[in-house]
Amino acid sequence: MTNLLNWSAGRLVRLLGIKGTPAELDTIHSPEEIVMMLKQTQASGQIDREDVRMIEGVFEFTEKAARDVMTPRTDMEGLPADLTIGEAARHIARIGRSRYPVYQDSPDDVVGIVHIKDILTALAERQDAPILSIAREPLFVPGMREVEDVLADMKRLKAQMAVVLDEYGGTAGIVTMEDLLEEIVGEIYDEHDAVELQPTAGGGGIVLPGDLEVDDLNRQYGLTLSEEEYTTVGGFVFGALGRLPRPGDRVRVGGATFEVLAMDGRRVASLKMVPDAAEAAGPDRT
Repeated sequence: MTNLLNWSAGRLVRLLGIKGTPAELDTIHSPEEIVMMLKQTQASGQIDREDVRMIEGVFEFTEKAARDVMTPRTDMEGLPADLTIGEAARHIARIGRSRYPVYQDSPDDVVGIVHIKDILTALAERQDAPILSIAREPLFVPGMREVEDVLADMKRLKAQMAVVLDEYGGTAGIVTMEDLLEEIVGEIYDEHDAVELQPTAGGGGIVLPGDLEVDDLNRQYGLTLSEEEYTTVGGFVFGALGRLPRPGDRVRVGGATFEVLAMDGRRVASLKMVPDAAEAAGPDRT
């Protein structure tokens, strides 16, 4: 992480044409001031938007904890420990992930991590062996551990996945090396990822995925939704309604009106946002 910060500082100096060391630069401007300067320079066409976003991502990375970047337990795909290797192979064929937590009785009791290549390697000769026989010891991190420290832990232990624990010792979610890198460089898609996660215009508003992060929404559209209690816009709308959302529910808050378009179980799958002309005074639930 230190190397990345040093690189970004050097890149920043070159982009802005400032002479001096990164240490000298740090004494002149705060991260907020630097990002503001970068955005002003971007508006003049001297810096690419991706350069600005990456440097901004580095600054934001140092302020986040594991729980801010994890895949929550509700979205986590795991393997029961009583599966055989052959059964696990059939299970992962329909999911398409690379790594899976292995749990005993429930996802709160993760006992190992298994990689798809280990399953495929063992499949020919050991398909009736328990999946736990090829699982690796999991790395556990508390939800409040800073992402810089999580990254250092994963590098030191050569781990690509960590299990994030809540304050009671239960599983809050998982975080991968890819999750950490995406906080800096943006979404990394492969051939198995669905890419319809970006806001799209339509129906008189902007269609948003429910798992879009509140801070990204505020930054992109100039809204004022609180980032203290909720990470995603779907969770924010859930909290504003005070009950399980239903398609058609509307919430007016933070400078826009949000309409629930679709649910995925108990989670908000997608919403339509219509920015207001004036800042909303508070939630308007219908």
